[in-house]
Amino acid sequence: MLLQIACTLLAAASILPATTGKVIEWQPDFDRASVMARESGKPLMIRFTTRSCAPCRQMEREVWPDEKVVERASQYIAVLVDLERDRATSARYQVNAVPTLILTDPWGKVLGRREGYMLIPAVTGFLAGLPGDYSALRESGEALLRNSKDAKALCKFGFFYQQSGVFYLSDEYFNQGLKTSQAKENDQLRRALEYGLVVNRMLQKDWKHAASYAAKWLPDFPRGNEHGELVLVLVMANAHQGRRAEAAQAFQELQAEYPDSRSTQTAAKVMSVK
Repeated sequence: MLLQIACTLLAAASILPATTGKVIEWQPDFDRASVMARESGKPLMIRFTTRSCAPCRQMEREVWPDEKVVERASQYIAVLVDLERDRATSARYQVNAVPTLILTDPWGKVLGRREGYMLIPAVTGFLAGLPGDYSALRESGEALLRNSKDAKALCKFGFFYQQSGVFYLSDEYFNQGLKTSQAKENDQLRRALEYGLVVNRMLQKDWKHAASYAAKWLPDFPRGNEHGELVLVLVMANAHQGRRAEAAQAFQELQAEYPDSRSTQTAAKVMSVK
């Protein structure tokens, strides 16, 4: 009997969250939480619940107190929304089921959404997917609130997410920027957006699309550093795909146009690898 009790206690302990005494500070008012996010530069973590939601109560016992979850959540402004009481916020984010967890940037743009009960690893992985400090984008974020097609602001967001390693969001902002009239009228801005997309392909080692993007947009770039870097992309992308002839042709162009550049030196190292 004692052995059975001990096993039961151990089994119960194994499903309890590891805690440090710290807790997530859930804000009860969405509007106030939004102001806090914009002032601090932190993203928003919005948890939708109801008083009768059994999975919500279960996560309150088993997930939200966990020390790893609390640590990850500290990079967010956390807000708790009752689906039945705060109809406006629920409608804004089109929430019809609980539990629902939504992540947004400090200006309320949805960047991630999950519905249903989540285990601790799922929550920590979800929360780890966004940068924790958007303060460098404060001006651009406010600009997008005024005009969602502000190409300069979209470009800055694209490079911010690129530097943060969140490439799918970086791509989204670069592509949105390219569709704007500003980008179509401003050659320098358009080239910055195109260049950002090429770099994303390179950083993800998507050599096929890196080569096709670089070849497509190369004529758009005047002779100079960025033009040389795009030719380097063609060398690297073709070499990694085993297309040695195409890589050699691009390398010859680099040598002719930019014989002493860093791009040419890098390309020479790439071509030396058999």
